[in-house]
Amino acid sequence: MKTLFHIKSKTSFLSFFKLLVFKLFVKINNETESQIKVLHNKDYISQTISIFGTFEEETLKLIVNFLKKNFKIRDKNIIDGGSNIGNHSIVFSQYFKKIYSYEPHPINYLINKINTKSFKNIEVFNYALGDKKKKSVLFEDPKRMGGHSFLKTSISNKIKKKHTVKMITLDSLKHRLKNIFLIKLDVENYEFQVLKGGLSFISKYRPIIIYECKIGNENINKLLIKNNYKIFYIKFPNDFKNFFIKRLNNFKELFTGRRIEIIHDDNKIPKMNHGNLIAIPEEKTNRLNN
Repeated sequence: MKTLFHIKSKTSFLSFFKLLVFKLFVKINNETESQIKVLHNKDYISQTISIFGTFEEETLKLIVNFLKKNFKIRDKNIIDGGSNIGNHSIVFSQYFKKIYSYEPHPINYLINKINTKSFKNIEVFNYALGDKKKKSVLFEDPKRMGGHSFLKTSISNKIKKKHTVKMITLDSLKHRLKNIFLIKLDVENYEFQVLKGGLSFISKYRPIIIYECKIGNENINKLLIKNNYKIFYIKFPNDFKNFFIKRLNNFKELFTGRRIEIIHDDNKIPKMNHGNLIAIPEEKTNRLNN
């Protein structure tokens, strides 16, 4: 045997550490039960799915179990507005009859289609939901593939790309979709406009609405309360801002457990960014079990 050519590389501590992290990551990723096959590189939501299998798993588990306890949901349909790469649609598909999934960003839409292809009860549409039926400019967040918005002010990173996409309203779907029990909205500060374009739809179906609400967008809460909804919020234990205190608290929760709650306080909502507020029509709240 004769060696014809070789190179000798020096292994640095950093490369050795990266290899260990990589091996650990692969092991953790292989042990997840995620149904999602395609992810983005350098994206927080995708990174979370890679490690834990599902994005917002704890919150989704809380919401689904709350709905199952209080309502018959198996034969109900839902709308997933701003469905990104399909995470929430896939989770909801296990409990609801049909999921209508709307994602305007062209790349997210294609990934969503691939990820949900094997789910017969998920139908994905390449449309945005909004206040008018029109073509609109979607600004791309270069560092958050779930952070694209129709509002420039919602994106903190430098905008490099924008896409012209088709926008429709919930009202335009009023006669096409049936038995809508729930609407989930995560549309980067465009939730108010979506509901404004869907008041007739909401009046017809009186769906439960799960939506993101950031500080400064509280007008959506007023709109829902005006339309006879009660607003519930999710309370997380000891939501510290300091990174190290958060990690110490996480360590403590290994022994004490972690309790998250759905709270209604006469429509008084803590002034903070909320990832998932839950609006329930007043006429349905009498079914809620304590």
